[in-house]
Amino acid sequence: MRVTFLLHSNIRAGSSLVMFRGANALARAGHSVEIVFEERLFRKEIDFFQLAQGVTTRFVDEAAPWPLSDIVIFAWWQTAYNLHRVRARAAVFYLLGDAKPLYGSPALDLHIDLTYREPGLRYLHVNTDNAREELAEAPHPSILVQAGVDYARFASATPLLPPPPGGGLRVLVEGPPNAPHKRVEESIAALAGLPGVEIVHCSASGIAPADTRARAMSDVPERDLPGLFASCDLIAKLSKHETFALPVLECFAAGATAITTAFQGHADYIRHEENAIVVPLDDPWAEARAALLRLRDDRALLARLRQEAKRTAASLDWERFNQHFLRALENIAASAGDGQVRTPLLDRYAASMRAAVHLWVLGQTGK
Repeated sequence: MRVTFLLHSNIRAGSSLVMFRGANALARAGHSVEIVFEERLFRKEIDFFQLAQGVTTRFVDEAAPWPLSDIVIFAWWQTAYNLHRVRARAAVFYLLGDAKPLYGSPALDLHIDLTYREPGLRYLHVNTDNAREELAEAPHPSILVQAGVDYARFASATPLLPPPPGGGLRVLVEGPPNAPHKRVEESIAALAGLPGVEIVHCSASGIAPADTRARAMSDVPERDLPGLFASCDLIAKLSKHETFALPVLECFAAGATAITTAFQGHADYIRHEENAIVVPLDDPWAEARAALLRLRDDRALLARLRQEAKRTAASLDWERFNQHFLRALENIAASAGDGQVRTPLLDRYAASMRAAVHLWVLGQTGK
């Protein structure tokens, strides 16, 4: 089986990590795998993740007589409108979460919804809420393939930082401060300054938070993340919108618990009062502060949540993902036609989508 991963760019992000893991699983099972980037925003060589032997990378505009793939798989809705740039017998949308809250544009909502209605697409989804919401009216059944965690790597990590002073709690706030839906600055403002609590921030973006009460770790190399996560008692993920929140699961594997909002898909592995504490999505601040103080003062509760969180992570190791991912794609390839897949609905509205994106970008830049 020949599989092409069509990604927007070689950006370091959780969605990229999931796709690279899938590429490795396919390659190690003996399939031919290439990763293709739509945009030249970064080099095509991947330096933050070790690809399996035989996985190749290229840009979509590199001129060559590229052979017909059995499957092209992508994870960003806008990529659906560029599938004509890669020839394949089947096209698979791996839905990692609802993109609409990231834009706030009814015009783009329409075009995003079309990607859930295209008869030429097959679907995988990362959390059970996807099937209940975005994919409720999809033309083909979607297959649940949950992301996972490199459990052994995180569970065996040596802490990167010394224990916090005075035996207090160390709380990780992760994510780019310039992504409003992550609510990084708001999270730090809500939790910093509490006695016996140290806030640590990291982000692949390298952007430090404006609130200097957080210990800014900047862009921690991928190889050092397990040690950083093992240095923390918990992660505070108080986003308004998430997909799978992989850093939370990685913190679980490293021995930390979490305070999270009830974002879409959280219930697939985050369980209130069992392995974490879940606070309201829309207005989490008072309850998040109360939960943090509770964990600071009740170390037995903290220990129990951390223990159960680690057990949860062990049940979601990447090997489980590999098996489900391979089986799903092999079944899709087996039922695909002989010629290049067609996406008539997306083709019909591609020009309209490009115009809507252009207007949205102008609106964001104030032009």
